[in-house]
Amino acid sequence: MRRWLLLLAFALLCGRAAAHLMPQGQGAVKFDDAGAFAMVAVPVRAFAVAGDRIGPAEHARLRAQMEQQLPSLIELRSDGQAGRVLVSQAMLPGKHELGERTDSDYVVTMLRVVWDTPPRDVTLAMPWLERTGAPLMLQAQRGNETEAVLLTAHYSQHRFFEGSVATLLRFVGMGAEHILLGADHLIFLLTVLVVGAGWRYWAAVVTSFTVAHSVTLTLGVLGWVTVPASIAEPMIAASIVLMAWINLRGGEVRLAQRSAIVFACGLVHGLGFARALGELGGTGSKWLQLAGFNLGVEVGQLMFVAAALLALALLRRAVPMFTQPRIARATSWSAAGLGVLLLATLLVLPPA
Repeated sequence: MRRWLLLLAFALLCGRAAAHLMPQGQGAVKFDDAGAFAMVAVPVRAFAVAGDRIGPAEHARLRAQMEQQLPSLIELRSDGQAGRVLVSQAMLPGKHELGERTDSDYVVTMLRVVWDTPPRDVTLAMPWLERTGAPLMLQAQRGNETEAVLLTAHYSQHRFFEGSVATLLRFVGMGAEHILLGADHLIFLLTVLVVGAGWRYWAAVVTSFTVAHSVTLTLGVLGWVTVPASIAEPMIAASIVLMAWINLRGGEVRLAQRSAIVFACGLVHGLGFARALGELGGTGSKWLQLAGFNLGVEVGQLMFVAAALLALALLRRAVPMFTQPRIARATSWSAAGLGVLLLATLLVLPPA
């Protein structure tokens, strides 16, 4: 009984301190032999009982309901098993006690979870991130180990202390998934591929695209180049239209010239990759994330190029009337139409 009273007193004291110190968009998790102690600034809109903001009177009325919801908002599991919740609190930030303002758009939450055995292979899920879109920077500590992780709407579940190799492989998968699901990048690549024949041409244009987007991806992730999505995304759509127009206008374009054009367009596409990586969140050094994501993009790109070239070869063999020039023209017209539609949509409804 004494142990539980001491734990509760400790939690209340830490909670009072956290209400003063925990900024919005941040959190911390500390692991010990019994379980985990989490303090997280959670937006008010993540709770089902409140709106976007909450004041002292409303907080006093809804606090019990909010604390009941807290274990479902901060889900900690060890070896896939949920632990026992000993403490669950939702407090207004300390600035309310100082009278600086009367309401807040977030609350400081505290959760104590324990398991029957020391926690291992611990995962954290915060499903409210998918609804609110608010990023969360989380600091985790286990003994002498520390870890920082950025949780986002696209990355709302994390496995702690998984190691560099596992982190690298995870970002490889993210990079491959991003390009294989990115219709704009694939349409551009296909528009580039269909107008040429032979490994010399394909190797040159793919290499130009790869080097270019790797440059701006690196510069974007390191913060040396910042272009808002409202500019980068329309530029990517415009690159599709540009490449399709070059294919359709006729006249010979030397390989060196086409490679230079593809390189310039690749710089634009790299800005989109950098934005995507920034949204994914995760843990580990920026260089580790960058290496894994870029490698994944290249793997996915090579998979698409191989599949596209094989499909084009089979199509020409199965239907003799589908010659390479006809396929290139039909593909370019289709790409031009899709590119114009995408560009118009992005100009009317710019991305955030």
